[in-house]
Amino acid sequence: MESNMIDITDTSSDVEHLRRFLTLKSVLDTQSSVLVQQHQAQDIPGCEKIGEGFCAEIFDMSEVGRVVKRARQKPAKTTELWRDYVAHLRIYESCDNIISVPKPGYFVTKAGFADWAILVSERIMPLPRTVRTALINTFCPAAAREEAMADIRNNDCLARIYLGVRRPDPLRHTGPFTLRNFELTLDKMEHLGIDPMQFVVPMAEALAVMHWNALRDATDVEFVLGSPRESGMSAGDFDELDRDGLQTTWQQRPSAVAMWLFDFNQVGRIRKEEACIDKLVWAFWNNDLYYPRPAEKELWDAFKEAYLARSARYGDASDLSRAFISKIEEDAKTRLPMMQGPPKYSDVHPQVSAPAVKKGKKQRRYAAFTLRWKKVSHLMHHGISKS
Repeated sequence: MESNMIDITDTSSDVEHLRRFLTLKSVLDTQSSVLVQQHQAQDIPGCEKIGEGFCAEIFDMSEVGRVVKRARQKPAKTTELWRDYVAHLRIYESCDNIISVPKPGYFVTKAGFADWAILVSERIMPLPRTVRTALINTFCPAAAREEAMADIRNNDCLARIYLGVRRPDPLRHTGPFTLRNFELTLDKMEHLGIDPMQFVVPMAEALAVMHWNALRDATDVEFVLGSPRESGMSAGDFDELDRDGLQTTWQQRPSAVAMWLFDFNQVGRIRKEEACIDKLVWAFWNNDLYYPRPAEKELWDAFKEAYLARSARYGDASDLSRAFISKIEEDAKTRLPMMQGPPKYSDVHPQVSAPAVKKGKKQRRYAAFTLRWKKVSHLMHHGISKS
């Protein structure tokens, strides 16, 4: 895939900046890479609560590149957080280089820590400052832009890749504007001139890996665009470098953005048997609208081809993967051809163990405050390495 070198100091229009930046083939020049990391250090506090879900509260420890999930004070939520950890490990080890998955760290029980069970993992760094500014200038109503620019919560910007949503007007916005979990829908991609096809194959292959290699149903997982993890050099990389002189090897041709897969606390186990198909189909339709729908024929055909090809690598999964795709296509005949917004959880199949019922998309509430956990800080500094 041909690379597109980006200079973030370029004064092109906001739409042009987003078109060039929000693509998997773009890379940063060295100066831009340095500026992005400087901005991250300035924009992200050392310790902050950045998210809250049904299972846990999420705290950032950006100075060491980690996040901590703290289970809610219910025994079932501790069990759910443990399920998150086990599924995370399995999927991380299965996905190889298909898609970025945060490096899992460790799980600490209530007895081993304090009053809560916690889960530590790699932090997905947000999209760069210049991208956030361009998103606000492009999609935020003019009257709210100054407030959006000043809201530090918008520093934590990840873009959800919604290949199953097409709204009539990409510039129409209702309710408070936020960059947290920004919805990059098909209509917005088209407005920006971003090719959605680049996201289809990684998403399809990741789903196939979760199903037939990790043997997980992929319930409620998320696909987002964020900043890439720091890249390193290997001895083999030097075969392509000029050996006649000194050159910079830090962040050698770093990507501008990366596609990430995360959030595994609702993920369940499956077995390679026909009985699992209904569970996989239920998880597909009841997730947020990341996956393309059969009504989007070009995207769906590419998704289907990539999913089936990857599934064929895993022994006897070919027939099951085809059964899964066939059931999705059959169900699609009785559903809306293209969703206009995030789904509600549907009635549960009688043989499927469903996650907690949610209204609309994942209900996350955010707050910014300093977390005074000396023990957490100690764990973070002495826990998983960033390599």
